[in-house]
Amino acid sequence: AEVAVAAYETIDRELARSAGDLGHKPRLVAVSRADTLGDPAAVARAVEQVAGRPVHVLSSATGQGVKPLLGALRAAVVEAEDVGKT
Repeated sequence: AEVAVAAYETIDRELARSAGDLGHKPRLVAVSRADTLGDPAAVARAVEQVAGRPVHVLSSATGQGVKPLLGALRAAVVEAEDVGKT
Protein backbone atom coordinates (compact mmCIF):
# COMPACT_ATOMS: atom_id res chain seq x y z
CA ALA A 1 0.00 0.00 0.00
CA GLU A 2 2.88 2.38 0.75
CA VAL A 3 4.17 2.24 -2.82
CA ALA A 4 0.71 3.02 -4.24
CA VAL A 5 0.21 5.91 -1.82
CA ALA A 6 3.65 7.33 -2.66
CA ALA A 7 2.89 7.03 -6.39
CA TYR A 8 -0.43 8.85 -5.94
CA GLU A 9 1.25 11.62 -3.96
CA THR A 10 3.90 12.05 -6.66
CA ILE A 11 1.29 12.31 -9.41
CA ASP A 12 -0.79 14.71 -7.33
CA ARG A 13 2.24 16.99 -6.78
CA GLU A 14 3.09 16.92 -10.48
CA LEU A 15 -0.48 17.86 -11.42
CA ALA A 16 -0.42 20.73 -8.93
CA ARG A 17 2.87 22.03 -10.41
CA SER A 18 1.76 21.77 -14.00
CA ALA A 19 0.73 24.71 -16.14
CA GLY A 20 -2.93 25.56 -16.01
CA ASP A 21 -5.13 24.18 -13.32
CA LEU A 22 -4.75 20.43 -13.85
CA GLY A 23 -4.51 19.93 -10.09
CA HIS A 24 -8.05 21.27 -9.73
CA LYS A 25 -9.71 19.38 -12.56
CA PRO A 26 -12.03 16.46 -11.81
CA ARG A 27 -10.22 13.14 -11.79
CA LEU A 28 -10.70 9.46 -11.33
CA VAL A 29 -8.17 7.49 -9.33
CA ALA A 30 -7.23 3.93 -10.19
CA VAL A 31 -4.73 1.39 -8.89
CA SER A 32 -3.66 -1.07 -11.55
CA ARG A 33 -2.12 -4.53 -11.44
CA ALA A 34 -4.67 -5.72 -8.88
CA ASP A 35 -3.75 -9.28 -9.76
CA THR A 36 -0.28 -8.67 -8.28
CA LEU A 37 -1.39 -6.91 -5.08
CA GLY A 38 -1.53 -8.94 -1.90
CA ASP A 39 -4.70 -7.23 -0.66
CA PRO A 40 -6.14 -4.93 -3.35
CA ALA A 41 -8.89 -3.65 -1.03
CA ALA A 42 -6.31 -2.55 1.56
CA VAL A 43 -4.29 -0.76 -1.11
CA ALA A 44 -7.44 0.97 -2.37
CA ARG A 45 -8.38 2.06 1.16
CA ALA A 46 -4.90 3.48 1.77
CA VAL A 47 -4.95 5.48 -1.47
CA GLU A 48 -8.54 6.63 -0.82
CA GLN A 49 -7.46 8.11 2.52
CA VAL A 50 -4.81 10.22 0.79
CA ALA A 51 -6.82 10.99 -2.37
CA GLY A 52 -10.06 11.81 -0.61
CA ARG A 53 -12.04 10.08 -3.36
CA PRO A 54 -12.98 6.55 -4.43
CA VAL A 55 -10.23 4.42 -5.92
CA HIS A 56 -10.85 1.94 -8.71
CA VAL A 57 -8.84 -1.28 -8.57
CA LEU A 58 -7.91 -2.64 -12.00
CA SER A 59 -6.16 -5.57 -13.57
CA SER A 60 -5.47 -5.55 -17.28
CA ALA A 61 -4.47 -9.21 -17.05
CA THR A 62 -7.83 -10.33 -15.65
CA GLY A 63 -10.08 -7.42 -16.64
CA GLN A 64 -11.02 -6.83 -13.01
CA GLY A 65 -12.49 -3.40 -12.39
CA VAL A 66 -12.42 -2.21 -16.00
CA LYS A 67 -16.20 -2.02 -16.49
CA PRO A 68 -16.83 -0.09 -13.25
CA LEU A 69 -14.08 2.37 -14.16
CA LEU A 70 -15.55 2.87 -17.63
CA GLY A 71 -18.95 3.49 -16.02
CA ALA A 72 -17.44 6.08 -13.69
CA LEU A 73 -15.66 7.71 -16.61
CA ARG A 74 -18.86 7.83 -18.62
CA ALA A 75 -20.71 9.41 -15.69
CA ALA A 76 -17.94 12.01 -15.25
CA VAL A 77 -18.10 12.95 -18.94
CA VAL A 78 -21.89 13.29 -18.84
CA GLU A 79 -21.65 15.43 -15.71
CA ALA A 80 -19.01 17.66 -17.33
CA GLU A 81 -21.14 18.02 -20.44
CA ASP A 82 -24.17 18.95 -18.31
CA VAL A 83 -22.14 21.57 -16.43
CA GLY A 84 -20.95 23.01 -19.76
CA LYS A 85 -24.54 23.43 -20.92
CA THR A 86 -25.52 25.70 -18.03
